Amino acid sequence: MTLDNRFTVPATPAGVPAARRTVAEILTGWGLSQESELAHVLRVAVSELVTNAVQHTAHITPHIAVTVQADSRRHLRIGVTDHHHDRPRVRQVAPEDTYGRGLALIRTLLLELGGLITTQRNADATKTVWIHLPAAFG
Repeated sequence: MTLDNRFTVPATPAGVPAARRTVAEILTGWGLSQESELAHVLRVAVSELVTNAVQHTAHITPHIAVTVQADSRRHLRIGVTDHHHDRPRVRQVAPEDTYGRGLALIRTLLLELGGLITTQRNADATKTVWIHLPAAFG
């Protein structure tokens, strides 16, 4: 059995907590405790990915799509789809920089949980940044 939920949020700063809250509600409905380490990591990851999408696409799209999927093996995927053509990349940042660390943070947290982050170009000229976690819940 595959679980699949999709929703959109505005491509504004208000979309970030809305996405975080909606993903948490979906995962709670699927049995993930919101007090778990995984839930905390997912909130950080969703916040960062949606923030990036808002920062880079708010001028070209009114909304950002979020997909939450789990398969019969309990593998979890969360995707954030936007209309920007560039792939996100880990930046080299100086100690005094006040931004640019989010993707590196997500990648590190996911690796510690056995997960990864990928980017997919879609046929409709959008891209989706996916979080993948094996045996994430259940």
